[in-house]
Amino acid sequence: MNEGNAGDGSIKSLVAVPQGALLWAMETDREGLLSSVDDAYAEAVTPLGAAPIGFLVFDCGVRFMFLDPDGVRAEVAKFMHRAAGAPFGGFYTYGEIARTRGAQGMHHLTLVIVAFG
Repeated sequence: MNEGNAGDGSIKSLVAVPQGALLWAMETDREGLLSSVDDAYAEAVTPLGAAPIGFLVFDCGVRFMFLDPDGVRAEVAKFMHRAAGAPFGGFYTYGEIARTRGAQGMHHLTLVIVAFG
């Protein structure tokens, strides 16, 4: 997906990164991505204080590429187990943040879950 060269300080990315832009690189593996389902679920459900009645899921398109079909099925199965029968819908996205002002921004490999109570 993204690659860096410590020797010459260059990066290769799926998106344009303007010269001088601030960049945080992340590193993960399949298990790290799958475990993020638990983290995102907990962050979405905990503030409700009650059982959720449904979910909307925004999953980064790069996760789809990174996980491969078996990993995607594992991710969906893990979420379905956590959702315990509550309905959900979602889609793969491109750049899961929306800035209203300031510098451009984009996050890859993210999973955002909105829980409705």
